Amino acid sequence: MELEHSYDDTLEALGSALDLKTPRRKDIASGHRVCISIARSMPVPDTYLPILARAAFLHDIGKMAIPDGILRKPGP
Repeated sequence: MELEHSYDDTLEALGSALDLKTPRRKDIASGHRVCISIARSMPVPDTYLPILARAAFLHDIGKMAIPDGILRKPGP
């Protein structure tokens, strides 16, 4: 349990860094909600939901390394 708490603290710190890069943090939060909503509709056992939420968050943190010109380019 202590390891999970430490892991969540690390994710929170990375999320703070992400806030500095993009002011669109609310989009990230909605991404988490969509991920969990899809998982519940499948249905995925509740024990997996925190893992999926972390995975969705890590996906967004991974975008920090991608230049803004690529992330925000117009069109497909």
